[in-house]
Amino acid sequence: GKAEIDSAFEFGKVDVKATTGSVKCEAKVTESLAIKCTTGLIYASGAEVDTLSLKASTGAIELCKSTCRTLEIEATTGSIKLSQISGTGDFDIEATTGKINLTDVVTEGDLTIEADTGDISFKRCDAANLNISTDTGDVEVPKTTSGGRCEITTDTGDVKIKVLNAQMFQLHRNIIVVNISKDVTEPGVVYKSDVWAAPQCVIRINAIDSESAIQLFKDNSLK
Repeated sequence: GKAEIDSAFEFGKVDVKATTGSVKCEAKVTESLAIKCTTGLIYASGAEVDTLSLKASTGAIELCKSTCRTLEIEATTGSIKLSQISGTGDFDIEATTGKINLTDVVTEGDLTIEADTGDISFKRCDAANLNISTDTGDVEVPKTTSGGRCEITTDTGDVKIKVLNAQMFQLHRNIIVVNISKDVTEPGVVYKSDVWAAPQCVIRINAIDSESAIQLFKDNSLK
């Protein structure tokens, strides 16, 4: 059956384990929140905790309007959707099958995502470093606005890096944009100067897969 904790309740710690049935938690949690579900959906919102962990074997995970120091999300079969999440530590997200969608997710630490099958998309997200890895699926993510490292690896699928706000690039003097897509017809490295600021060097790497992108980077690293 279902397990629901509504917003009228307040707890220091919440630890829920369910075998069959969905879990919904809207209570105000102030220390730690952990939900593990074998079969069923997980929905959580309104948490203000130190550690936050959501794990589902079969079923989707949705988290919104919460703050935490560290975040751990694991889904075997089912989508992951995060919105309006802020933190100060590392965020780790892992999915086997299903889409991953992040909107307004910001942390001062690293944001790491590993997916086997499924698309990954971001909107208004930021972290000190973005580390994204997928075997099969498309990745659509803007470069981190904090100017940190953005590393994307995909075996099969497209990588799209979009500039949602050109103003964020005016603060950076050296920018590398990596375009990995099976639709690339002219692999290579393109250099441009003073695109958003002056002086500024913008380097665009076009490649059909991650291996050729890495090789292009190595071949042109001393130029």
